[in-house]
Amino acid sequence: MRKSISLEHALRASSIVIFFPVVVLVVCPVASAIPMFARRYGVPCSTCHTSPPRLNETGYRFRAAGFRMPEELDKSVEQSHKLTDHIGFRLQPRVDVVRSSIGAASENINDVELFASEAYLWYGPISKHLSAMAKVTFWPEESSETERHERLEGGLRFNYGNAENFIDIRAGVPHPLEGFGGSESYSVSNTKPFIQELKTANFDQDTFFTPLGLHQLAVSAGYYFKRTTIRGALSSGMRLLVDDKDGELQPFGRKEPFTRGLSGSEGGPDLQLFFNQILHPDGGNVSLYYYNGRATLPRLDLLPEREPRDPFDESTKLTPEEIANLTFFKNTFQRLAFYAGYPIERFSLLGGVQYGRDNIGSGGHFSSLGYFAEGNVKVLNDISVAGVRFDWFDPARIKHDNEMIGVTPYVNVWIRSQLRIAAEFQHRATRRGPLQPERKDNVFQLRLYWIM
Repeated sequence: MRKSISLEHALRASSIVIFFPVVVLVVCPVASAIPMFARRYGVPCSTCHTSPPRLNETGYRFRAAGFRMPEELDKSVEQSHKLTDHIGFRLQPRVDVVRSSIGAASENINDVELFASEAYLWYGPISKHLSAMAKVTFWPEESSETERHERLEGGLRFNYGNAENFIDIRAGVPHPLEGFGGSESYSVSNTKPFIQELKTANFDQDTFFTPLGLHQLAVSAGYYFKRTTIRGALSSGMRLLVDDKDGELQPFGRKEPFTRGLSGSEGGPDLQLFFNQILHPDGGNVSLYYYNGRATLPRLDLLPEREPRDPFDESTKLTPEEIANLTFFKNTFQRLAFYAGYPIERFSLLGGVQYGRDNIGSGGHFSSLGYFAEGNVKVLNDISVAGVRFDWFDPARIKHDNEMIGVTPYVNVWIRSQLRIAAEFQHRATRRGPLQPERKDNVFQLRLYWIM
């Protein structure tokens, strides 16, 4: 859980984080690529990125070809003997200032923390047709956010073909949805669109699944023909666990065999299909994404009535007695999303819409719907941007007055190859039902990315 600190400390820390990059920006206005790739190829960030971490066409194909240039496919690998050409590290200190209100009631959270420390142990080819990637993420404290759990991801890839026409077969724990343009899973702001990560479908209980919220064991196969991609993946599905400290129910993918899931909550297998057509090398695209999943969820609607709880705490918490008497149902769910993006000189437009369908524990089904629209413009240099995103999400179409909207202005500034600063302000308004006051959240987040 987050630890509350004084607003004075939060502002003091944020001023340091802001001031340091500004000084560096004045002294060092040129930016380079992620260090291990930059050291290996001697290229700037703009070779592979529109604004890091979002990729352009070259970066998308570089990643698909096993972190090598597609022209290097089917050729003998000349390995660099420098270890620093293949490994990297990243630290993410973060500041949050949050104010939430429901009617006259309000809550404030101010937090400074080391959000993540990550080690990129190997990203690149190991033979003519094989490549590997391995990333370990360590978190300094426990959290209810799936994103913040310790995590090992990566695996092996087999590529065969040439720069214009190749296949890509993978096995391991990949990053969810490696898209392009509007569908790119890596966001230049600190948060992703609601339909990708923030909000789940919810009729009478949480369904826990978001397309980019879980890292699962998977095998996938992709075919790349010039600017067209067709890819499919079979993954292990979602499980649930109960946090030992507060009984909070949390989702997670099959990241490793050591995390014990809630008995009876095993899901999967899940199927993902992805189609992408590149229209412009700087993030112009149309994409179609389909997810067909199976989750075993507890019937939370059968639990006894509880005492009123903190209205600002939306997590699901269970007592040991409730855990022992849980009844489960199978949720066979689907997500269908369409994404698009296109740049106009230094300005880029991005957007997406997603439809979902889930089962209800007591019988029947319901649908969800959401979309986002985003625009950004390059500032300071070729890989730094300022932009704004609008989100709308309805977690259950058959219910009234339960939509969520959000407006998120942000900046993403890169300074040389090692330093990225991303700041955003997000205003969210959530309808809580007929005759109920809206919940309003105003969130300022400042994150520093230091890459070595």
